[in-house]
This record gives sequence, C-alpha cells and structure tokens, in this order.
Amino acid sequence: MKRRRGKPKQATKVDLKLIIPLMYENGIFDSKRSDDAFREIAAKLGVSEQTVRQAVTKFRKPLKADISKLICAQHKLKKLSAATPALI
Repeated sequence: MKRRRGKPKQATKVDLKLIIPLMYENGIFDSKRSDDAFREIAAKLGVSEQTVRQAVTKFRKPLKADISKLICAQHKLKKLSAATPALI
C-alpha cells in the first residue's frame, strides 16, 4: 500500500459533494429559477455558488463509482434533513 502524501481530505467536503446535488435534484429550495436555487443551497450550506454548480454538474455526468455511494448520500441527506429541519 502506498503512503499518501499531503493534507488528508475532509470528510464533510466529500459528503457535501453528494448531498448538494441531491438537494438540487429533489427540489429542496423555495425558488423556481435554477440560479436562485443554486444561491439558496449555497447559503444554507455555507459554500460558494460555484461549488454547488460543480457538484450538480459532476453528479449528472455518468457515475464511474459504485451505486452504493449514491445510496449512502441519500441516507446522509435524510439524516441531515431529520437533524436540522429548519435549514432544509
């Protein structure tokens, strides 16, 4: 096994890259326009609008990873919405 160099990846960033597109695709926002939806999701999660756009774009491309990652992300979204209903 090779040693990995550099700063370890933060687990929250990986989770957000899966949760953000699910929020967008499931319509968990108030506005009808996509621009406003990106802004609203970014404000709720404390990330930039560009991060939200990139996460949705990457999610819509064909997944090379296992389907279990998608199921895991959906489970995390449910946990997040149950834990903080005021935010979502």
